[in-house]
Amino acid sequence: MAFRHTGRMSSPLGLAGPVDLSPVELRALELDGVVFRVGPAWCSVGEIDGPALRLRSLCGVLPEGVAAARRTAAWAWGATGTAPVPVEACVDVARRHTVQVPGVRVSEVVLPSSDLAGGDGEGPAVTTPVRTALDLLRGDEWDDAVAVLVSRLVADHGIDRADLRDRLGLRRRLPHKRRALVRLAAVEDLLSPR
Repeated sequence: MAFRHTGRMSSPLGLAGPVDLSPVELRALELDGVVFRVGPAWCSVGEIDGPALRLRSLCGVLPEGVAAARRTAAWAWGATGTAPVPVEACVDVARRHTVQVPGVRVSEVVLPSSDLAGGDGEGPAVTTPVRTALDLLRGDEWDDAVAVLVSRLVADHGIDRADLRDRLGLRRRLPHKRRALVRLAAVEDLLSPR
């Protein structure tokens, strides 16, 4: 049984999911070393794991116009090797998203195009590393694992911590700004050389 291609692929197998093969067949191929799990899909071992592949794996999950966000975006940017469940996504409030997708948590947010990357036909859009870090800092969920995600985004993508503080300060009525600033100080402690 062949894999169904979703988008442009550089290998003959491309991405596959339960629509293409049964979960048992996919797991057998994984055990045989033919494919590996990438988010909600499986991919040929010939593919290189990275942001483009991770976003392509979300094509069958995220509706058009919905962007990967928060922990899912952090995963897409390489801050963690494990894709979060459920998939976290966002849509601009002007779009009035009403589609409910099982396994996807969509938030309506103010989402300027400058806070998005991708979405160019190769996969869905994703919040930029800076926007992702800000969303995680302001979010309801905060623990050591989320702090590590933010610190990896900052370190791996060369995010200026002063810029994060400035962006938090720019919007007067930004929800959860104070706790984000406290959390940013904790992240800075993680990034400080010992």
